[in-house]
Amino acid sequence: MIKTSIKTIKNVFPIKILILLEIIIIAYLTIRIIENPFNLSVNVVPKNAILISQKDGLKYFFEPNPDYVEKIKENWLPKPVEYTINHDTLNERFNYQIKKPINTYRIITLGDSFTFGENVPTAKNWTELLEDDLNKNFHCKNVSKFEVINLGVYAYDMQYEVERYKIRGIKYNPDLVIWTLTDFERILELEMPYIKAHNAQAVALEKKGIYYKNWQDARIQLKNKIGEKGFIDFTNRQLNNLTKLYKNRLLIITLPNDQSYIDLIKTFSKENSKTSYFQPAIDWGQKQYFYPDNHFNELGNQKMEALILGYLKNSKVIPCN
Repeated sequence: MIKTSIKTIKNVFPIKILILLEIIIIAYLTIRIIENPFNLSVNVVPKNAILISQKDGLKYFFEPNPDYVEKIKENWLPKPVEYTINHDTLNERFNYQIKKPINTYRIITLGDSFTFGENVPTAKNWTELLEDDLNKNFHCKNVSKFEVINLGVYAYDMQYEVERYKIRGIKYNPDLVIWTLTDFERILELEMPYIKAHNAQAVALEKKGIYYKNWQDARIQLKNKIGEKGFIDFTNRQLNNLTKLYKNRLLIITLPNDQSYIDLIKTFSKENSKTSYFQPAIDWGQKQYFYPDNHFNELGNQKMEALILGYLKNSKVIPCN
């Protein structure tokens, strides 16, 4: 199991850049949300829970701190929650071997907070439940063990998710990647400057109970600048960027019901023989599956896992002899 070890944020940037990055990212993670179809609410992230690093020109890129236990306590949670972050910055119970063991079928999950497992203990996240369920109930003569390695990180956009796969996922040599997409109009590298420009005003408004004003303004300003076509082009680029890095089976799952982007995903999956598309039959009006911030509760994670497992069995995405 993962041991608790609090580490300070380390990087190699000049001090002025470091200070600017810390101000932006910590302010961002304190809110930990861009206004999106699910209207997620505030969760505070401790400063020592993240690593700030520039990757491939991504100014605001961050990851969870390795070998760290992040503790979450909100008055609307039934009990405090702990995320166990492993050696490789992943929200996982275990550390996985880099070299894939013989007869092991390895799955990587990509996504944002809905994949990371916001507000539930690490072991109760749908990715962990899927790993356990596959090993108990999915019997293949050619597979002795299933591994589900969770690369999800709260608040990521598609570009950050692709970068996460590049720096953390490739080495695991997965047989299947499950990519869960929840927000198609989130482009952190373009929205963060707008958000930073309105931070002072946002702090004043929050004292009056008005949240996310700077995030909403940033999205409106960016949409006015690039239009829906800009977001669609961004989505298409990230789909192609991942498939340049990864050549095996890809399952794309969408949660929001935004038809223009779903049509794009469906077209992409039809044009790529190793890509499949699945939209879980989850009714977002069924509040028993969600916490007040509209993330899955433990029951919602169980529902998500059951739907994904059912799809994997029925679709034969996993070749099973």
